[in-house]
Amino acid sequence: MAIDWYKKGLELLSIGQDDEAVACFDRAIEIQPDHVEAWLHKGDALAHARRNMDALACYDKALEIDGAFAHAWLRKGELMGRLGRRDEEMSCYDRACDVAPGLAEPWRSRGAAMDRLRKFEDAVACYEKAIEIDPSDAKSWCGKARALRSLRRFDEAVECYNRAAQAAPGDPAVWLARGSLMITLNRLEEAVECFDRATEIDPLNAEAWKSKGTALAKLERYEKEIACYDRAIEINPRDTSALSSKGSTLMILGRIEEALECFEQAHRLGHADAASVIERCRREMKEK
Repeated sequence: MAIDWYKKGLELLSIGQDDEAVACFDRAIEIQPDHVEAWLHKGDALAHARRNMDALACYDKALEIDGAFAHAWLRKGELMGRLGRRDEEMSCYDRACDVAPGLAEPWRSRGAAMDRLRKFEDAVACYEKAIEIDPSDAKSWCGKARALRSLRRFDEAVECYNRAAQAAPGDPAVWLARGSLMITLNRLEEAVECFDRATEIDPLNAEAWKSKGTALAKLERYEKEIACYDRAIEINPRDTSALSSKGSTLMILGRIEEALECFEQAHRLGHADAASVIERCRREMKEK
């Protein structure tokens, strides 16, 4: 049965086994050539595997079968954006909005595209349309906040992040984004609280640990800052930005030998600026 192969393809796609998923969707399509969802998700698997033109052919086939299939227009638009074909990207989002005016996702994607084009007022308008359709869509609240932040409308951006946190209190990305804005506004204690929430939800979120370290650095709580970078490095030992940040703080504390170790490790991992700092550390050690 086509549905069985389709469901198996979805399972494989969800765990990142793209080639195996494509094979299952192909079997579903062999049995039922007009299985529009199979064409869509075959395109998704191919897009995830960076086989962009093959993915495009699948989305086009899905739209040939059903020209009012909003998710196919949406996926095609996302692919056009990845390929840098901005006019076609926007046209696809427009079609998705036309055929499914009650769906928030096309408006959110259109807002993100406007944001990338630095058309921030237009981005805000798109996100507002998405929120009008689905007021509980945390991603749209966050997107609107990003655009407002770019427009330096900070109070409105904070309120959007507050609404996003209400809608999705268990999403670490919301707290990470809100914390980043708090750093920009120099509301550092609130920033630390946001990053604490993010790490409570996802203890393996290295970006949240690093961001917390950044906020603690501005508060001159250096030992706690270093502990955050240590946690980030434990999660990802190849994180050169965490190694470099830790090294810089150790230098502030006069712990030059430990700083040197950090920068040498960062240099071995390809950090572009580590070499000059290594020389500085060595000079300071000689002068002692």
